[in-house]
Amino acid sequence: MRALIISLTISIFLTTAVGAEEASNVPRSPNSDSRDRAAAVALNYCRAAFFRIKRNGTKPVLVEEQENILNNLNLNGIADQEVVTLYTKVLEEIGGETIAEKERQHLKSEFRRNLGRQAMASAFLLSTQVTTFQYGEALRTGAGSWWDYRNLKTNTDHAVWNIEKSRMVQVVNSSSQFLDTFWKMIQKKNIPDRWLIRCADLDSLDAALNETDPEIRLRLLQRLEKFMECYPPYWYHVARTHQALGDWDKAAETYENLANYGAGHFRRDEMLAAGVANLAAIQDFQGNREAARTAQEALGYADTAWQANLVCARILAKHGKYELAEEAALRNIDARLERTQSLVALMTIYQDSGEREKLIHWLRDEQVLGQIPVPAVLRACTYLGSDEVPTMVNRHLLRTLFGYADMNLGMDDIVFRADPLWQIGTAKVSLLINGRTVHAPELGQKNDAAEVRFRDAVQLGGIFSSTPRSTKIALVLKYPHMQPTVLHLRRVPSNAVTAIWQNDDARQPSQLGRRGGNYLVSDIKFEGRQLSLIRYGRPTRSGGRLVKTSPTQPAPSKVADDTPITPPTNPFLPASSKKEIETETKPTPTIKIGEVTPITETKSTGTTADSPSQNP
Repeated sequence: MRALIISLTISIFLTTAVGAEEASNVPRSPNSDSRDRAAAVALNYCRAAFFRIKRNGTKPVLVEEQENILNNLNLNGIADQEVVTLYTKVLEEIGGETIAEKERQHLKSEFRRNLGRQAMASAFLLSTQVTTFQYGEALRTGAGSWWDYRNLKTNTDHAVWNIEKSRMVQVVNSSSQFLDTFWKMIQKKNIPDRWLIRCADLDSLDAALNETDPEIRLRLLQRLEKFMECYPPYWYHVARTHQALGDWDKAAETYENLANYGAGHFRRDEMLAAGVANLAAIQDFQGNREAARTAQEALGYADTAWQANLVCARILAKHGKYELAEEAALRNIDARLERTQSLVALMTIYQDSGEREKLIHWLRDEQVLGQIPVPAVLRACTYLGSDEVPTMVNRHLLRTLFGYADMNLGMDDIVFRADPLWQIGTAKVSLLINGRTVHAPELGQKNDAAEVRFRDAVQLGGIFSSTPRSTKIALVLKYPHMQPTVLHLRRVPSNAVTAIWQNDDARQPSQLGRRGGNYLVSDIKFEGRQLSLIRYGRPTRSGGRLVKTSPTQPAPSKVADDTPITPPTNPFLPASSKKEIETETKPTPTIKIGEVTPITETKSTGTTADSPSQNP
């Protein structure tokens, strides 16, 4: 019954959109045929809403139909007073159904309470009589059954029936009023019967959409065209199918039909926003200069369609409209809609527009870094250049990937663990050991972190000997459509704190304690640049030095420092509980553009460490 009421409500409301083209923000058409089609579209939306609620009249469906259709209509299109009165009546019906539902729940709760009191009183009386040896009274009391509470149940059912009967009378009155208004609108607008859909047509549409083969789905949809001419969702699905088949011209033409039939009916139309955004993408692919204007038009239909926002942001940025592109990406970020992709898009927009300060501002936010994939962070670092990479980025990269040697009685394993932000599963992973390449690692998952294990990769001297100091290790990640990313690693003592996972709410320092040693990323080579994370055994104080690499120019020699090499000073604790990393008092070595940051090996009587290879 509730489904019937709400469906009638939706249908009435949708008929009010017939005058949508007369609204100030919708272009008027001198052709009366256009007005008749608009009326048919509104009535078809009505029929589809009724069909969906009848098919699946659950509470979530009712709420969706009410919020997305009833409360989303363009009220400027309501031109008749009788329609406004009918709309008010429908809202009263929704409120009445809500009140009736609460009354039913109240009666059921009252029945359970009364039943519980009566049963408890009888049980207490019987137990008291038995306890006090009043067996005669207990015999008179006896054991109760359902028949003792039958009258209570009958009274409750009668009260519920009165509520149902009252609601049925109201539904009949509302339905009669709806049918009368529906018929008058059809006669007034001269709507042909072939423009109106039926429930059987909607069944056929559902069957066609369930077809996974796009070619078969397109044929099924084309056979329904004569019944679906004035139903905008039909044109949307046809256009999407043409787009899936790569028929750009047909898809663009169909999206234009969708815009012509669907515009003006709703205040926010996510379907229309997505369709016009796809049209803009096709125009941009074909080199049409109208792509930016079409993308801007798509943003005007809805602000909560995150996919449409991202598509439009990319197109607008490509055509130099950076402010509009930034606003499109910020829509998703502010509403927490697909923040990861939206943040990546925003970083790209800032790089294309030259907004260095805005880019640095976002990279200084630890929460933002915890949502952006590492390849996107590295691209931002490449764009910023030397001395502009925030310190937070340095710490973030240090604590999201580490390696260690798993010692065996023979060849030893090299194991890496990385935060999911590194997207190890999407990359081709290989290992460089003293210039030798090792392929085919074992990929796994452990404690929400990706684990990469290179079995029998190298012999580090055995479990009874020390690790050779000459071993140089680098991890190579080849992401799709990107140049290889080379991570040089430096060995640190076994008691060093090695990693805390970015996405672990209970982040606690963990010490592997492996005798073979633990490895931290010392520098990263990415797209012809090098970002240094550890210099002379300590984290860089300015967030990493990013310089251009020069393969032909040899790295300048550096005299070894007397200071022993030490691991980073616990750079992995969360920001809330971590003290600032103490920096060295001596000045940072001068680095010129075109030179590679020198990392040389130093000697000490205690801990030893390996210097990473500049050219693995």
